[in-house]
Amino acid sequence: MQPRWRPGSPETYLALRVAFDAALFHLLAENAIDVTALDATMTTLGLLPAAKAGRPLGPRVTGARRLLVAQVAAAAVQLLLVLLGTAVVVIS
Repeated sequence: MQPRWRPGSPETYLALRVAFDAALFHLLAENAIDVTALDATMTTLGLLPAAKAGRPLGPRVTGARRLLVAQVAAAAVQLLLVLLGTAVVVIS
């Protein structure tokens, strides 16, 4: 049996990505990890394209912020769909 797409899947995926980025930024802020070592590890694992390795912190923060905005938008769409579904059930 193949996994099926679920309505909350995009928001859940984005939430995981945002949480991952938050944990990485927390470790970077505490100097617990080195950016160069982080880039090398993430490139090796296939989580970061080699072309993006070595970027300054600014573009990384911009990317993380973009993911957070996308997550909020996905959560809002998900909430609207739940409310719409509820309204349809109540009306019918």
